[in-house]
Amino acid sequence: MPSQVYQVSVPARLSNGRQGVHVFTGHADCPADAVHAAHKAYDAAATARQAGPPRRTRRPSGWTATGIRPDWQLDWSDATACLWKHSKHGEH
Repeated sequence: MPSQVYQVSVPARLSNGRQGVHVFTGHADCPADAVHAAHKAYDAAATARQAGPPRRTRRPSGWTATGIRPDWQLDWSDATACLWKHSKHGEH
């Protein structure tokens, strides 16, 4: 398993013009792998959400997607990844 923890920030937009950012964290070898893993976790969570009530499921890679909202459109082409700095309130 990769030893570095990354934060992936993905711009999000609503049809009414509101904007925001959805943030994912998880292990990866490099920023590109982090974006790819976050996208896979998001896709899996979105598919599961369509099948029934949302559940928190961590992927084997350690990535998970929670708090996703189907009305927000994520712009994966503008996603950025950087090493995640652990908060003082806990570990990842």
